Amino acid sequence: MYRNKLVDYAYQKMKASSDYLIVGRHQFRLQITLHVLSEERYLAEGAVAPPPWADPKVNPCATQPRGWQLLYWPPDGKCYKIFKMGYPCPDDMELSPAATKAGVREFSAECRCPPKSAQSTYDGRCHELFKAGPCQRGQYFAPDSRSHTDSESKKQHRGICRDIPKCENPNEIFWPQNGRCYERLTKGPCTKGQLITASLDGLAVCACNHKTDMIDYFYNGYGCFQHFTKGPCKEKGHLFLADRSCDCSDELPHFHDITKQCFEIGNTNTY
Repeated sequence: MYRNKLVDYAYQKMKASSDYLIVGRHQFRLQITLHVLSEERYLAEGAVAPPPWADPKVNPCATQPRGWQLLYWPPDGKCYKIFKMGYPCPDDMELSPAATKAGVREFSAECRCPPKSAQSTYDGRCHELFKAGPCQRGQYFAPDSRSHTDSESKKQHRGICRDIPKCENPNEIFWPQNGRCYERLTKGPCTKGQLITASLDGLAVCACNHKTDMIDYFYNGYGCFQHFTKGPCKEKGHLFLADRSCDCSDELPHFHDITKQCFEIGNTNTY
């Protein structure tokens, strides 16, 4: 029952998109998940068209057990697991189905950079986006949004080095993923327990440690938290203070006279 419901949910998510057969990598993952959850139902009901590489006519590997997880590589005539890193691809690339259009029963395999990475126009290797990569200090590796005329550039994600913009506020740091500036040692775009700071190469990172400038924000192994926020505090009305304690005081501007509790500035949920 649970597996059927999960299959139905995944199917509805795919059906809601008119181009669900355009095989971007995330659609590959979803289609493969459907097979794993209920291969028999997936094929028997015909609710979702199988991916192109599941057709033995275009992918000889599909005749093997769980062949929909295998891709045929023409240069050596062998089958390799989908999204396999390294051989027959370069060690920094994975074997991936090439993009096809909806309704077209065609298939080919190609070597591509893994998700969240791109091929450098400088050294030809794959590097993680928004990191230092092959770039010089003061730069970051970014998606190349320039138009290309050659077919190879169109099908492969490319990356180039860009200068890190300076924020107007000297205490802020640029976050390349969304192009915004955030004050150092605040939560910014980071997950709970981490703060935004600068790495040795000058790039913004989300981190936490009990050394250097983060020691005042470190809380008993639970992570690093911005002062005067809820942070790690479990008791309602307490904030994480500069002395690394969870408390509240009527001397703080965060103190709420009616409830006698402390709340983050700008937080409308005071009751």
